[in-house]
Amino acid sequence: MQQKNNDEYSNRERIDLIIKIVSSVIVISVVLLALLFHEEASNVINYIRTLVTKYLNWYFVALASSFLLFSIWLIFGKYGKVVLGGPDAKPEFNRFAWYSMLYACGQGVGMIFWGIAEPIMMFGSDKFAPAMSLENIEYAMNWTYFHWGIHAWAIYCIASICMAYSLHNSKKPLTYRDTILDLFPVKSRGVLSVCIETIAILTTVLGLSTSFGFAIVQFASGLEILFNIKITLLHHLIIIVALAIIVGVEMSTGIHRGIKIVSETNTIFSLIILTLMIIVGPTLFILHLFVESLGSYLFNLFPMGFYTDSTSMIAGFSKWQESWSGWWTVFIWCWTFAFASFTGGFVAKISKGRTIRDFMIGVIIVPSLFVIIWSCIMGGSAIYYDIKSAGAVSEAVAVDNSMGIFTMFQNMNIGFLTSILTLLATILVGTYYISSLDSGIIVLSDYVSSERSKSNIFKIVLLILVTSVCLVLFIIGGTHALTTVQIATIIAGVPFSVLTILMCINLVKRLKKDN
Repeated sequence: MQQKNNDEYSNRERIDLIIKIVSSVIVISVVLLALLFHEEASNVINYIRTLVTKYLNWYFVALASSFLLFSIWLIFGKYGKVVLGGPDAKPEFNRFAWYSMLYACGQGVGMIFWGIAEPIMMFGSDKFAPAMSLENIEYAMNWTYFHWGIHAWAIYCIASICMAYSLHNSKKPLTYRDTILDLFPVKSRGVLSVCIETIAILTTVLGLSTSFGFAIVQFASGLEILFNIKITLLHHLIIIVALAIIVGVEMSTGIHRGIKIVSETNTIFSLIILTLMIIVGPTLFILHLFVESLGSYLFNLFPMGFYTDSTSMIAGFSKWQESWSGWWTVFIWCWTFAFASFTGGFVAKISKGRTIRDFMIGVIIVPSLFVIIWSCIMGGSAIYYDIKSAGAVSEAVAVDNSMGIFTMFQNMNIGFLTSILTLLATILVGTYYISSLDSGIIVLSDYVSSERSKSNIFKIVLLILVTSVCLVLFIIGGTHALTTVQIATIIAGVPFSVLTILMCINLVKRLKKDN
């Protein structure tokens, strides 16, 4: 028995080594192509994005809604009472800490950015109402809730529950290959392991690197306004290194201290901003908009969930930019699948002791409700002040999406509170991404490191890798290279979505067998 275990361990070590080499080569190749061949790489990647938009729009729309329906089945079905980790397992974190951590790793920094930008952009060019019309406000909020709410969190949740059951109940390592390989013959599992984990690692590293880059841009925009300075490339590089050092320090303290404390701080700061906006912002407008837009969103939840823009297939299009779904739903669902590559692992890691029903409700409903509240207060206020300022906020977003929230604050005429809100929002961008990067590195180390060989040194190596990719992209290619690699990451969400389907099939198989 001991010899068999040693042989299995040695074989896994060999596969892990191959995964490390293959994934590293692919990551380096993608970055080099984006840097050395700007136009060529951009053209190829945009062409692939056009193909995804044209031929797979229906697939992603159907898949997102199917995952939501699958989630509902798990919540209300007979397996809802199954405890992650077994009947005697107890939760490691209280609810406030758990909610804070899963939201921070999933969408925190994205909502700071898009919670303002998307309502403003939708208000200016919505598919279903005259642009800049009062009728368009409701639609703008509906689509923001839709793209960042229940459907998006259902995607995160499905990836997470499959990983959580595999880790805590099937006692498998925290890797994507171990959630799927049961479905395939033993002889094929070596090659499949390399393919599966390489896809997960590729999307995680590139996703973290590009998100890090865009978060730095918004963080720097806040500093530029706060201190009235011109941010240069050198400033960007210093910020990248500084935040990476903070992540390294936080990572050394572990999940129970570092990530937990930072995530709870994120939630507290977010609630402070929302409270201040309710007090000094357009209070009555926000309250009316919340009731109206929430009712409209719930009424249109499934029509929006199954909207595929089928009429675009009549006229056709040659570039994804010509398709409304190419700008929005396909882009966001692909990005959600790409981010689920590390969100799934981290949420699974922190969720032992919760029932499947509790898990599904906690991962889908609670974060979605916070998304709706944040989008309504911040995005709704942005539209309000955009109208009052004759388009100042929308003009800023058109030039730089990251400036939306800061431009809104500047047009509120609230004196010294403008600087306080700007400072809080800038800090939030940094702390939300610190928690995202930290959680991403932790689960990334699980994907390529067996239980016997885990070490903090390897996590630091991974942190240096992600930071280096971000630095190189900034130094040589700037935001153009960041955008190119980001689109490549989105495209990687396509094969990852297939992995998620296989994970669902194996989860049902395991649930039936074990229960």
